[in-house]
Amino acid sequence: RVALLKAVLAREAALLRVALLKAALAREAALLRAALLAATLAREAALLTVALFRVALLAAALAREEALLRVALFLAALFAALLRVVLLKAALFVALLRVALLRVALLKAVLAREAALLRVALLK
Repeated sequence: RVALLKAVLAREAALLRVALLKAALAREAALLRAALLAATLAREAALLTVALFRVALLAAALAREEALLRVALFLAALFAALLRVVLLKAALFVALLRVALLRVALLKAVLAREAALLRVALLK
């Protein structure tokens, strides 16, 4: 009877050790899953941080390009205004040239008239 009880006790102890080992294994597996999940979460957070940094860099580049575009538009408007001034000066110069040409034509007509009057006076 004692031997039977010892055998049963040994069997129960073995079953208890197996159950404890299974529980420890399950606990370790759960801890490992939690660690893997935490590592995955940390990796995703790092990737999200990198993505947010890239978005910030793109926003900064966009702002820089927008500022450069504003400067370029201002310079284009300034150039257009200067071009208008140059065109107005050219139109004024053309008008002055026409006045000078008209004066030359008038002087030629006066000279021709004077020459004709001189010829008439010489013929008398």
